[in-house]
Amino acid sequence: FSGILSKITFDYRKTNPDIELHLHELDITQQVDDVFNGRIDVGFIRPPVRQWPDGITSLTLSREPIIIALPKGHPLSRRRVVPLAALKNESFITTYFEEGIGFHAQVTAMCRAADLTPRITQRGRQFAAITSLVGAGLGVAFAPDTLRNLRVPNVVYRPLEGAKGTTDLALIYRKFEQAPAVVSFIAKAKQFTRLR
Repeated sequence: FSGILSKITFDYRKTNPDIELHLHELDITQQVDDVFNGRIDVGFIRPPVRQWPDGITSLTLSREPIIIALPKGHPLSRRRVVPLAALKNESFITTYFEEGIGFHAQVTAMCRAADLTPRITQRGRQFAAITSLVGAGLGVAFAPDTLRNLRVPNVVYRPLEGAKGTTDLALIYRKFEQAPAVVSFIAKAKQFTRLR
């Protein structure tokens, strides 16, 4: 939702019109395995990963705060900033996850530091689906700050007070990649690297 994936891809295609790109939606574990085994050339993930296979590396493209998505009209939506402690009795909507990896691991660390145990009542595959469930009034959801760019009816986004949670977006690739098209893509991604 930050647009960095579309910006990198658009700029790469503009400067490399003869290279054909195929994008696939895969979970983190599958992406790491597929990059390692050469089934895909690069992947976009939200770290951390439990264990990096030898020969795989990552480039952090962006870092952003974790925020809360609330149904419009929710009592906490009237606040400019929401304390984590105020969320203790809420129903949470989250992605399907593997323990210890990705966005879920970042949220878990943030909640653990604040002594908050979210009560998960719904799950969705993607942030867009989760936000739609928030808009339907089924709960609240932690989200990357750039999700604010996604306008969903009946959803408001608020920063979290007292939370130091951030989430990264990273490009993963083989350390010793030599294919010119892939090396060029990695170089293009490095041009867009920004830490928020």
